[in-house]
Amino acid sequence: MARKHAGDKAIWKCDIEILRQKSGSVQTLRHFRSDVRDIIKRDSLPDYRVALDTSGKPHRIVFYTRDGKALTKELQRIDWFEKLERQSTLQDD
Repeated sequence: MARKHAGDKAIWKCDIEILRQKSGSVQTLRHFRSDVRDIIKRDSLPDYRVALDTSGKPHRIVFYTRDGKALTKELQRIDWFEKLERQSTLQDD
């Protein structure tokens, strides 16, 4: 799903509720969010990493490229990235 929607973008964001619906999940939003956090911890998607932006409502799922050069270029334009729940921030839990 990330590859389809992100295309050549370094970062793709989606409201968690919309992604839950698009994925066909019948889970409650709370359980879906928990599964997303498990995906973040596993960090196993080949082309992307996943993060959860909880700074606003609704929460957003963020897919970002593993291509360091493309990601660095995009991150220079934005400032919210450091606030995301990412694989490196969830390992300490």
